[in-house]
Amino acid sequence: MKTLLLVLSAGILLIAPITYAVSIICGKTRPHRLTRLAVMAALLLTFSSALAVHANTGTLLLTGISAGQGVLIFALSMWRGMSGGKRWFDWTCFGISLLGLAAWGLSGNGLVGMWFAIIADCTAYLPAFVKTWQHPHTESPWFYSLSLVGAFLTMLAYPLQASSVFQMYIMACSLVMIGCIYHNSLLGR
Repeated sequence: MKTLLLVLSAGILLIAPITYAVSIICGKTRPHRLTRLAVMAALLLTFSSALAVHANTGTLLLTGISAGQGVLIFALSMWRGMSGGKRWFDWTCFGISLLGLAAWGLSGNGLVGMWFAIIADCTAYLPAFVKTWQHPHTESPWFYSLSLVGAFLTMLAYPLQASSVFQMYIMACSLVMIGCIYHNSLLGR
């Protein structure tokens, strides 16, 4: 059963960034550039942290694919993204995320590092949440829906452990983005 869950998860987690990349290339999705820079760095460090704590295969699968998609989406955001960094809020969130990444590097502990990377990633996402709330048509619900399902499946494959916090974070972040995309429909606007 574990193998089936991991294979399903890997397939879904690989399809998610492909759908997002196609949406960016077609001009439907416009990611926030500054967010994507900080998220890319946080995802690369989260994967490094998962490796350092010898996380289970599900966590390694999710963090590894997430790190790869972070690089891809940042590169595409430079071409088709929405400019970030025009407001003090964007730069404040970016600065806090960099502090979180620095704390990760200074901690020397993989699990503590994973928490700091998640905090950095979440802080980096705040401008994207605001952008998506204001311009819901600039994001793809498929990317976040597939990420949510993929993270859930990796969590089902293993008993909960400390490194499962990343799966929980991805699921929560995906739900928030889906809420930002559909808030007008949900609020009856």
